[in-house]
Amino acid sequence: FRRVLFRSVANTIEYYNVAAFDSCYVGGVPDPGAANPACAPSTYLDVDWTQCTDRADLQWSPVVHWPGGVDRYEIWISELTQDGVQSGPQLLDVVPGTLTIYEHVGATIGSLYRYRVIAHAAQGPWTQSSNVAENLFTYPGGPEWIRWNEVSIVTDSVAVLRAEVDASSSEPHVYELWRNEPYDDDYEYVTSRWSTGGPIQMLDSTIEGGLGQYKYYLKVVNACADSVLGTSIAETVYLTGTVLEERLANALSWTPFEGWDVPRDRQVLMRGIQFGGALDEIEDFGAFDFSHDDELEDQYDTPGEFCYRVRAEQTDSGWASISNEVCLTLPPVVWIPNALVHNGFNNTWKPSVVFADVTEYRVDVFSRWGDLIWTTDDPDAAWDGTKDGALLPEAFYPYTLRIQDGAGRVVARMGHVQVVRRP
Repeated sequence: FRRVLFRSVANTIEYYNVAAFDSCYVGGVPDPGAANPACAPSTYLDVDWTQCTDRADLQWSPVVHWPGGVDRYEIWISELTQDGVQSGPQLLDVVPGTLTIYEHVGATIGSLYRYRVIAHAAQGPWTQSSNVAENLFTYPGGPEWIRWNEVSIVTDSVAVLRAEVDASSSEPHVYELWRNEPYDDDYEYVTSRWSTGGPIQMLDSTIEGGLGQYKYYLKVVNACADSVLGTSIAETVYLTGTVLEERLANALSWTPFEGWDVPRDRQVLMRGIQFGGALDEIEDFGAFDFSHDDELEDQYDTPGEFCYRVRAEQTDSGWASISNEVCLTLPPVVWIPNALVHNGFNNTWKPSVVFADVTEYRVDVFSRWGDLIWTTDDPDAAWDGTKDGALLPEAFYPYTLRIQDGAGRVVARMGHVQVVRRP
């Protein structure tokens, strides 16, 4: 006797029994007659898949109601590929009737597999089929593209890094930042963050901005811990400078920024007066200029402290990357006239100090016998060649000069000033 029941299969084991009914009524109800003393369970198949692998663990409930037990279980599969190609069902494997587990190895990533287990009785032509269990072997890919927008040295210890990532990916990924330090051959892990794409910003707060050029790349890691994409190597702009004391200038040179998908097309030199001052653009360069001498004759009234940065640009894309800051200090420059001429062009005598934020100042003028004739602590004061209002005779008069600026630098001079009288 065989009867097929059409019904929805639950996600669990189901139990069935069969009873015979005759036409006699006992106590007003049909006589059930003899029924099977035990219910027969269905075979329930479950699939457990470990993400990022091509393996699936199959486990099913055993057939327990056959005399003589189960001879074997057949595992059948069908496959639906990513391209929509259907294959099967086909026999995957056969296991002894004592086993209720099986590991499917070598599945095609991206395909949908349907599994069914068929039990065969040991003493009879009986078979029993399980439910159909499905598993989609997926693999988290990565974004289609990633590119650098900015790699700038914002302080001596901090770099800011900005990138843009394809935002069409539906899965989040880990973005790992790796760094190569100056004079080092290896890259080291810096930090990471999760993102589904779009703009990404990271900070590297463990650098020494004045040490040299840093190199970075971003690595995209999926949920399987596999690297699926990466940026090109970004090389920071490294700026150096030297004071040209005799020329009253600062010589600057820098390395080119590398890492954009489109080459840089502009470089801008920026300069600030005094440490911590705002930086203004002073020179504009093309893509392949990497040095400049900053002549400072027109900056005499400044303290002599100058800070610089270089900004590399890709103007069409709006990308920019800024170098480390370099600060240079010109030593104080002192000009001292060697004479004053009454009724001449220079009727007074005064030392001039430039490139110095003067905090202490003293000038003493003496007679030829060492007597103090004139003294001042005012940098703007000038000597007119007199003592107590009386014009001194023509002669050479010794002087001493001592100044100190805000940086603690001391300049001392001594010499002679000649007093010349014209009728």
